[in-house]
Amino acid sequence: LSERFSHINNNNNNPFSDLILSNCIIQTTGGTESNVLAYAANRQDIEDIRIWQYNLKIQKEQMRRMLLYGSKEQTGEGDMIDDKQFSDPSCADVFDDHTIDCTMSVINDPQLTTNVSSMNFVKTYNLNYEQAKIFESIMCHIQSTILYQINKDVKHTKPEQLLMYIGGAGGCGKSRVTEAISAFMAYHNRTHTIRSLAPSSAAAVGIDALTIQSMLHEGRNKTYDNHTLTQTDLSTLETEWRNIDYCLIDEISMVGCYMLARLHRITTIAKHTESTIPFGGINMIFLGDFVQYPPVLDRPLYSNILSPTDTLTNTINTINLTRRRRNITERDIQCKVGRALWLQVNKVFFLTQQMRNKDPLFMAMQARLRSGQCRDDDYNMLCKRVVSSDNDVKSLGQSPWNLAPMLVFRNEVRTNINNYCVFDESIKHNQVPTVVVANDRVRNHDIDNTDLRHFLLSLPDNKTDGLPGYLPIVMNMPVLITHN
Repeated sequence: LSERFSHINNNNNNPFSDLILSNCIIQTTGGTESNVLAYAANRQDIEDIRIWQYNLKIQKEQMRRMLLYGSKEQTGEGDMIDDKQFSDPSCADVFDDHTIDCTMSVINDPQLTTNVSSMNFVKTYNLNYEQAKIFESIMCHIQSTILYQINKDVKHTKPEQLLMYIGGAGGCGKSRVTEAISAFMAYHNRTHTIRSLAPSSAAAVGIDALTIQSMLHEGRNKTYDNHTLTQTDLSTLETEWRNIDYCLIDEISMVGCYMLARLHRITTIAKHTESTIPFGGINMIFLGDFVQYPPVLDRPLYSNILSPTDTLTNTINTINLTRRRRNITERDIQCKVGRALWLQVNKVFFLTQQMRNKDPLFMAMQARLRSGQCRDDDYNMLCKRVVSSDNDVKSLGQSPWNLAPMLVFRNEVRTNINNYCVFDESIKHNQVPTVVVANDRVRNHDIDNTDLRHFLLSLPDNKTDGLPGYLPIVMNMPVLITHN
């Protein structure tokens, strides 16, 4: 830390050391501007924060409406069908001589014309052959679906439900494929027919998606076992899913059997379909890498919890029987349903070409690390990243390492490091930080006991639901909003 926060440590009489290490505010009364350690947030600051929070809430609701309905104002009413003319998607899954024959309109980009082959669209998004193959497969299915919806006659039969898994290591461009798909749908005014979901807020932000949990309508204090949907919930579900034909789920490795079964239940209710039809007939596209993070407190989708003869239909049909016998929990039943749903996947693609990293030595090391076959030279390569004058990382005070994120195991250490960052920046730019002090209340009453108030403010944020007693901030500091 001495190298990373040089502005603090170069000051022999560091006025912030006690404040940082004890995580408490040193009150200064009187004196001049030069000996002020930090400004406590006043009423105007608090009012500005409340306005900011309100604006964030409005922006969040507008973005949610955009993701749900394709418009900030639209409520999802009406089933809109685009009557643009699409060409007949008579293309094969396997490309001959690495060519792509399916012709379609492309995104509304000023640099492109609107009636060109999909190869131009692929080039616009710089998709490699593997990505282009996946893109073409999905586009052909989308076109078939649109043609069926526009002309429900014998010439256009309803396409088979698409249940696709796109796998591959990180950096192979899975998200790039979803970007191309979303842009295609946006050009044809069909964003209201496709939904992107992810199991975590961080993953959802990366692809402009919603979290799966937000679509389950269970709330933080509700559980699946005892949660009954009200008429209002049912009406909301129908509105949210009415126009959805396609659903993309990123980071599928973090989605467990139990969560997948709950999503299936919600979609079948919203679409008014039989429970034996996966996800209410919605076309699903799953993306992720099962070598990466597994689900939290859930069974992975690859769990071997079904017998070879179990199918989705007979698994669901035995639910009532097992409930009457009470020889299996509701959660175990739903885990089996989730596993049976995953076995319904009917199309699989794997991306193998690394797009994020071009260093052949590092890529080879990553491949061995991924398969658990590391060698001594791999270990030596990683050790070059240890901070030392003899290694690649000479000092944390040098660029780009002085801006690198720092990962720690304990929340208390994280809070102290963040405080170091704030006060180091304040000294660097000759600014006085502002400290926002938590306003703790007991049963909606202010706390009169000074000792109790100081005790609550001194608690580490891992004991206060992630809310610190003191939050120091300084102009232009980067902020990551993690509350969904």
